Amino acid sequence: MTRPDTLPLPARLARDDFERRLTDFVNRTLLKPDSVPAVDAETLLFESGAIDSLRILDLLAFIEKTLGVKIPDRAVRLQNFRSIRVIARFFLAEESNGAT
Repeated sequence: MTRPDTLPLPARLARDDFERRLTDFVNRTLLKPDSVPAVDAETLLFESGAIDSLRILDLLAFIEKTLGVKIPDRAVRLQNFRSIRVIARFFLAEESNGAT
């Protein structure tokens, strides 16, 4: 069952797989060499300098392409993009909580 604060997405994409894809994308595509250390799932993306107001657009496009959804304007809030883990939690519904 989808929580009210998540978007309905394909069940075939597990959260850990999505986190790995996001981490790889940020580290390989968005980070400039020698600009900031590599990020992991818990890195605060804006606070660390990994993401800024321009790079967030590339990240949004990657998420939309990966998940096959259009991210609504209401979902584009700093609180939903603090870290890769937060992004994955927001965009992928909890499946392990036993809700039906």
